[in-house]
Amino acid sequence: MKKGLFYDAIKDCNTLLSIDPQNVGAYYTRGCAYEKLGEIDKGIEDFTVVLQLDPNHVNAAFARGACQNRKGDFVKAIEDYNMALEKDCLNGPKKLLRRSSSRTDKSDFSGSQRYY
Repeated sequence: MKKGLFYDAIKDCNTLLSIDPQNVGAYYTRGCAYEKLGEIDKGIEDFTVVLQLDPNHVNAAFARGACQNRKGDFVKAIEDYNMALEKDCLNGPKKLLRRSSSRTDKSDFSGSQRYY
């Protein structure tokens, strides 16, 4: 997808949030756009707002974990992946693999082996 489309999505979400500041979908979509543009901290901020408004939003927990992982904050990434796992057992294998990858990235090899 072209970068311009992500900027358009952010602009549209900003407009929507000016009308409805509690719109979970707008925060989530904007967070995803920020993440795709490499604006990781802004993505984390939006995913955090999503989780404050809807603590059971599995995708926001997973996406925030992915952002934390990209930043190199593997402890926070694992925490978010754990949160996502607790809320969504149907997609657990994918989330377990991400959590294990984060443990490997932080050189916690014994921790990562438990999940393979």
